[in-house]
Amino acid sequence: VREECADLIRGDRDKALAAMIADCPLVEGYLSEAKRVTSGPYGEVRVRKDYSYLSDNFWSPGLTLVGDAVGFIDPLFSRGV
Repeated sequence: VREECADLIRGDRDKALAAMIADCPLVEGYLSEAKRVTSGPYGEVRVRKDYSYLSDNFWSPGLTLVGDAVGFIDPLFSRGV
């Protein structure tokens, strides 16, 4: 997250997500007809501080991790992702 966005994330995460999407017209266009899940186990906006990780769980009811989603490593500094 860019330095100037850090305060957004510390506040209302729903508003932070909306602001970051609005800040990128390409992503905003891709998501223009999407409806975000706002209830249930996947309805919460989550923030991951360290996104270089290997997932311990490959599935849960209603969700399956496939390919690079299972063992995501930093795409900026890793080869083969």
